[in-house]
Amino acid sequence: MTLGLFFFMVIVDGTIVSIAIPTIAQTVHVATAQATLLVSLYLVVISALLLFFGQLGDAVGRFRLFFWGTVVFVISSLIAGISSDFTIVMAARFFQAVGAAITMATSFALVTEIFPSDQLGFALGIESIFISLGALAGPGLGGIILASFSWHVIFLVNVPVGVLCILVELVVLPKSGTRIASIHLDWLGLAWMMALAMTAYLLSAQVGANPLVILGLLGLLLVLLAGFWHHERRTKYPLMVPEIWQNLVFRRNVTATFINFLVAYSFTLLAPLYLQLGLGYTSQTTGLLLMIPPLVALVVNPLAGILVDRVNQASVAAVGAGLLLAAEVGLVWDQQQNEPFTFAAISVVMAIGTGLFSTANNTMIMQSVSRDQRGSAGAVNSLTREFGMMMGATGSTILYYAVISHQLGQRTVTAIDVPNTARLAAQSIVYLVGAGLLISIWWLMMSLRRHINDRKESRN
Repeated sequence: MTLGLFFFMVIVDGTIVSIAIPTIAQTVHVATAQATLLVSLYLVVISALLLFFGQLGDAVGRFRLFFWGTVVFVISSLIAGISSDFTIVMAARFFQAVGAAITMATSFALVTEIFPSDQLGFALGIESIFISLGALAGPGLGGIILASFSWHVIFLVNVPVGVLCILVELVVLPKSGTRIASIHLDWLGLAWMMALAMTAYLLSAQVGANPLVILGLLGLLLVLLAGFWHHERRTKYPLMVPEIWQNLVFRRNVTATFINFLVAYSFTLLAPLYLQLGLGYTSQTTGLLLMIPPLVALVVNPLAGILVDRVNQASVAAVGAGLLLAAEVGLVWDQQQNEPFTFAAISVVMAIGTGLFSTANNTMIMQSVSRDQRGSAGAVNSLTREFGMMMGATGSTILYYAVISHQLGQRTVTAIDVPNTARLAAQSIVYLVGAGLLISIWWLMMSLRRHINDRKESRN
């Protein structure tokens, strides 16, 4: 429960700031696009360090590393919460992400060490619920906090919860854990990941920039990704096991994970802007509306887990992807209606689709690899999730402000004091692109369904 609570907190912190972007931008006197970097930086740093800290945990002990990751996260949350200087908040956000990366990299492995094999499935299921709730609940919780407190409390709320987790860890968690004394660390792999992260961060800061600069950074990102892959295939001690990518089911499901979180994070960033700036709702009303998905997920996710154990997993994932596609198309239509009830209904459909798709998809990923590859598979899946969120934040922000700038006939990097028609047009374009990407997920799941059925028939 302690691991789950802290995991919930670090994932919430990836999304909770999104609803405070307009408020933070106005308070510290920066553009909304610049304030969005608080979200991008967090995701970029986690993506860069996740695999390395997983490897480091094997070397120094996961329990010890998890504890110090918790400490770093809590201290940096306190610094971010008491400062009103944007530069200091950004620096604190960096170290917050370092602490989050440590805990994310070691959490699943800790669960496998703590629980016996006959309780492991239940324990990982509970952990998955915390992950889903964390991803969905951030904006809603942020809105409720902002209704009564300043944006600083979004960071400060982590402190008492984090201190409680630290105290429980000192009492409950073993003082030592499984350690591989002879393990070697892939420092060059870390350097490649840091270069990738820096390029991704620079890309996220290019809102309103020359399209050639954006394309150049995208090209550099692809080159660095190819370089990292080449290094991992050749090194003796890789950050991840390249062989798992030869698995067709694993490869397709991880690709689907990336696309799903890329699209989902576009909604996470844009929905608060739509509700607050477009419809004029208060932070409290916005927060209540954005709490609909996590509340629905509380009911749907356990039921989805039962369903996945009984029917074809790819079929469940395909149905979930279809519901996500329907919700995304609904968001495009809703931009022209300005109807909160329609938005709420779409949120329910989205939450059901997310529960069905994510539960089935994650199950297929972990069952597609051998037992000795599950640690690497889990780390890659976590990295894919964070990288998808990061690219979703970057891509949707660049596209959103590019469309607004086109509508206004001049470059702009803020959504405040902008005609509502320009904001709605920008969101519609982003959601249309998202709908196109979700079609590819549905196709991947349907092709996997056929692949699994063909394999069963060949065995018979």
